[in-house]
Amino acid sequence: MYRTNSLFPGLRTLMPEFEEGLLMKPTGLMAGFPDIDCYTETESLVFQAELPGFSTDDVEIDVHENVLTLRGTKRAAERPEDVELHFTEIRRGSFERKFTLPENVDTDQIHALFRNGVLTVRLPLVPETRPKKVRILTEQD
Repeated sequence: MYRTNSLFPGLRTLMPEFEEGLLMKPTGLMAGFPDIDCYTETESLVFQAELPGFSTDDVEIDVHENVLTLRGTKRAAERPEDVELHFTEIRRGSFERKFTLPENVDTDQIHALFRNGVLTVRLPLVPETRPKKVRILTEQD
């Protein structure tokens, strides 16, 4: 049995390209998988990815040239060979998601925590650089 959400087949083409800014187009067997939230806290840029069924050994995180890459592989659940599969909805396979980071992120201080199927990647924000006034001394000072 195969089901599809065909009520709005052209909806994606009507939506503006969200991927233009921070988000780059996902690649892999499950483009757009996993679901990811990105937000800014007071001093950090935070990414949260829902990864149910994954372990830390299944996920890889790297930063290169100011691009954060999350990739992973979820293997199929083991089943006895003699089962008759009626349908399957559990996502499996590989994914890769890339995010262009803003300039004010300290990529050397990245922290990742995996808890209850949610991966949280926290990147500290570097304080904005502001011009400083320099006091000019005279010989009397």
